[in-house]
Amino acid sequence: MKTWNIRDQTDENLMKELSKTYKAINAAYKMVRQAANIEDAKYYIDLVFRKKALASNIEVEILRREINHGKEE
Repeated sequence: MKTWNIRDQTDENLMKELSKTYKAINAAYKMVRQAANIEDAKYYIDLVFRKKALASNIEVEILRREINHGKEE
């Protein structure tokens, strides 16, 4: 079984994954505010940082593709 790889995805799939990731980040922040104790809050904060790292990787891949296809700023 092949694992999910950013470079293997189409631009459309990357944008969908990026929007899902940002929705998950917002949901995790909401859960942090509702956390009953500090351990739960730490778990959700860790989840947010992992999701932000994924979002950053996706954004970098999108920028790389734009630069490689001649759409420089």
